[in-house]
Amino acid sequence: MLSECVCWLNFCARGSVAGNNHGFLQDFPVFQTEVNVIPRASRNRVSVSEGKLKIHLTAPPVDGAANTALRKLLAEVAGIRHTAVEIVRGHNTRRKLVRFHGITAEEFQNRIKEGENNV
Repeated sequence: MLSECVCWLNFCARGSVAGNNHGFLQDFPVFQTEVNVIPRASRNRVSVSEGKLKIHLTAPPVDGAANTALRKLLAEVAGIRHTAVEIVRGHNTRRKLVRFHGITAEEFQNRIKEGENNV
């Protein structure tokens, strides 16, 4: 199951953003991936199944509660701020495209593996 992690990493790049008021750009890691969200689960968890990243959330899909819980859970797993996790597409669906700022795809994949080993 862990070897399937590479399948769900569909984009990896280095991004640039204005780093300060001096006007020059600063590089930072950015990647995005598709996730399948399962709301109203018995507990919050991240899993890889059939080559896809599945996110189980206890929050219901009402008034953005599941989206907020998704961002917080993924940020916790990635070890970044929840503001560095962005839902790019799929705000009203279970299948979402999520962008991570400040972590590489490889680092995130390793943290998913560590979490699976601790379960």
